[in-house]
Formats: sequence, structure tokens, C-alpha cells
Amino acid sequence: MKHFIKIITVLAIALTLTACAKTHQLYNANTIIPTAQRTTLENTGKQIEKALQYKRWEIKSHKPGVIEAGIHVRRHSAAIKIEYSEKRFAINYVDSVNLKYNQARGKIHRNYNRWINMLESEILYYLKNTNTESHQPH
Repeated sequence: MKHFIKIITVLAIALTLTACAKTHQLYNANTIIPTAQRTTLENTGKQIEKALQYKRWEIKSHKPGVIEAGIHVRRHSAAIKIEYSEKRFAINYVDSVNLKYNQARGKIHRNYNRWINMLESEILYYLKNTNTESHQPH
């Protein structure tokens, strides 16, 4: 019985440490735009720009189908590339500073993934509400 309790204790500690880890698997969004939200390539780009601005990302360049952007939060920064069409968009990692990126393991600080998840949601919001100039946080 004591042996069983030790095993359970070790497993509980391991799970706790894993949950507290500051790095997670790098998330690159590859999102299909719902049919009802699809629009022209030009409008899709405009809605992505609005979402980037709302989430305080700086747009570095914008060509049809590709936007490069970056964000700076305190001592941390990240650069992304968003490729888009009328049917889908992809948010891909380009570079970062102070986000513990480990290319070999595909790991990065959990805040980066949170930023990308929030940006992905915001893009979908703007695509759904194409006439929205600004909005209240949802």
C-alpha cells in the first residue's frame, strides 16, 4: 500500500509540474473560414488588418494574400506571417524574442499561443461582422 501511495504522489507531482510549464507546443493556426463568413480576397485582408490592429499587432507589410505583423509586450516580441484567401487563413510563426522558442522541440512560451488564439478568434469575429469598425471585447 505504501508503494502505491508513493507512485500516486510522484504522478501527482509530475502532472502538477507539467501543468505549470511555461512552454507549450507551438501553435500555428490554419483556419477554414465558415462559408457564411466568406468574402473577397481584398475584404478578407481588410478584416484581418482590423483584427490585428484591435489586438495591437503592428502590420509590417501587406500584399494580397500575405500579411506580416509583429507584437511587442514588455520585453517580449513575436513576428508572424498570415497567409489568407477567401476560404482560409493561416497564422504562422516567424520569429520571437524572449519567448523561449525551441525549434528542435517545437516549444514556445505559453503566452505566444494565447496571443495567436486570441488573434484567430478576433479575425473570425471581424469576418463575421464585416461592417464592424470597432467593437466591445467579447
